[in-house]
Amino acid sequence: MSFDPFLRNSHTPAKATIENLQDVLTWVNNDCECEETTKNGYRGALLWVSKHARTPLTDLPADRDAVLARFPNRDFTREWAKTYNAFLARKKNLSAAINGATGIIAEKAAHRARSDGWHRLIDRLRFLLSSYPAQTKFIDPRKIIAIEVLAGLARSLEIDACDVEGDVPLKIYSATGKPGRRKACVEAMALMNEVRGLDDGELMACLPRAPIVFARPKKPEHIEIPGILEQEIEVWVELAARGPWSPTDEAYQPGIDPMPFRNAVRKIVRTALMIRAIDSKCYTIAFAFADSIMTEVIRTWRRWEADADPRAIKASTAKGYLERAKTLLERNGEATYHIRTLLKTDRWLTLTSGRHNKMSPRTQRFCRRVVRDLQARGDFVSLHISFWRKAVFHLRKAKQFPSEATGHLDVARKYGTIAAFAALEIDAIPLRVGNALAITFRGKDPWLSLGSALARIRRSTGISLCRPMRTKPVNP
Repeated sequence: MSFDPFLRNSHTPAKATIENLQDVLTWVNNDCECEETTKNGYRGALLWVSKHARTPLTDLPADRDAVLARFPNRDFTREWAKTYNAFLARKKNLSAAINGATGIIAEKAAHRARSDGWHRLIDRLRFLLSSYPAQTKFIDPRKIIAIEVLAGLARSLEIDACDVEGDVPLKIYSATGKPGRRKACVEAMALMNEVRGLDDGELMACLPRAPIVFARPKKPEHIEIPGILEQEIEVWVELAARGPWSPTDEAYQPGIDPMPFRNAVRKIVRTALMIRAIDSKCYTIAFAFADSIMTEVIRTWRRWEADADPRAIKASTAKGYLERAKTLLERNGEATYHIRTLLKTDRWLTLTSGRHNKMSPRTQRFCRRVVRDLQARGDFVSLHISFWRKAVFHLRKAKQFPSEATGHLDVARKYGTIAAFAALEIDAIPLRVGNALAITFRGKDPWLSLGSALARIRRSTGISLCRPMRTKPVNP
């Protein structure tokens, strides 16, 4: 159990002498007000960091982000912990210890406990739920957590509960970086409108004067393209995707897949409509590919990604759209000079050059672990078995509970399909000769661990192999 000062009436003040993790350990031993089991978890996490960072606690700064950056989740190995969940538990204890020692948790608790409109609103809602269950039966008590999330975001922007009106809801929503928090904000605003029906004076004093009017920002794919433009898109795409003309058949031969061209031009046109760069009453999509409008579309995509907007797309995706649009315009006899210029000069787009031809760092780390870590390899190879067991479980549930058979059979089909594909991907892909010849079983960082099976291999094949220097694969 981690230290939680939110449950305490008094908070330990921040220590000015906390400079490194040795100071954090001293705080845990002397000033921490939590239980002894929690203290042991903190001590274990601090000693764990010193061991695996190969650095004394006095040389590790009391900076939560800097320390946790040494152990990213994506680079987890079983040298750090036996299981991934145990690894996450270590990091949580470490984070709680540093935040508790430096006073960050106490500061947040004091911030949340301050008496303002949000505090009065949440307290009054809890009082009404406990005192008048019949009148408040339409309110889910768990939704108060959503109001607490909204309150935390609004307090960071110095916005009180009674001020959530006009453009303020959109401002709070845009400042939220995580999808889960965005959903909580929407639920909290809806609940604040619902509780107006209780007609409670103290509650109404905490709420805005008028009901909150908020609609999530529309994504480009939700923008409707006018019919005349949609028809022109289909004509342009057909011209770009069709094959060569056959004089004997007097018809065009099958060409390339039209879907990538259709998706690219629709994305550009919808974005232009959303930012009002073109009007919905325009009679041709050629206006969307004008130099000034294409520049504004790229700027909009860049701004969405920089602001972590829900409508954001990756630079590689944007570059793919422009590549398809360039080909589409070329095959329709339109100028492509400006799009070529954007692809060559835009820094956001050029940073992705060559990445699609290389294995991403994340894929490299995954493949390296599967190849070199015996336990990770076993988990990966047997992955289809876990999916198959889940499918069998739901099949049994379908027979056991006929009234719920439809749902269980649907889930069983999904797990069964995933299991089948996983088995095919693992067992049906042939091993290339070049990859086989590159496998090393001895020396530094061997890829293949022969272990105790050397004698069995020698007896069954007659081949004499030298025992590897390291029987356990070495993680990078």
